[in-house]
Amino acid sequence: VFYSIFRKQRPDIVHTNTSVLTGPVLASCLLNIPHVWHIREYIDKDFGFRIIPSMSLMRLIMKMKRTCCVAITRGVFQHFRLCDRKDVVIYDGVIGRNEKVGECLGSHSPYKYFLFVGNMMKAKGLDVLLEQFALFAESHPTVHLNIAAGYDENNANYKKCLKIVVDNNIEAQVHFLGFCKDVASLMRGA
Repeated sequence: VFYSIFRKQRPDIVHTNTSVLTGPVLASCLLNIPHVWHIREYIDKDFGFRIIPSMSLMRLIMKMKRTCCVAITRGVFQHFRLCDRKDVVIYDGVIGRNEKVGECLGSHSPYKYFLFVGNMMKAKGLDVLLEQFALFAESHPTVHLNIAAGYDENNANYKKCLKIVVDNNIEAQVHFLGFCKDVASLMRGA
């Protein structure tokens, strides 16, 4: 599918915004189109997925000549054994050309905080973060955790996360912000 689309459209460059798809990079390679691969997850560690046919093949595909990988953390970079000569780690979120980067709302926050931005689905690991934050909070009572994630109060994972907060008595330090449009400001504040 990707091959036929790229052959017809002939893009100058292809960007894949997830680690789990190999089709775009393979099609790009066959058509000699540069490819940027945004490696945003461990895949096997994050979601428990088995990489088919193998992690070794995935790593070989990532090393292909016309592919540049952008890992979101040094840990992800090392997990996939990416190449220092052509690949890069970029921690910050991407700011669009038309977005204003003004004074950060976080700088007006009455407290220091960590920030989780993501989806409320179980695979994102918010429950694990909350359990670890509860341990951290024991010796850092003035640090908070802001959670920028849309949720439904009937969502099973939200209920599980809320239970962790209540059971660990960290309600005053954990803030479920819901879906936030100004994530860049929250990131800068964190």
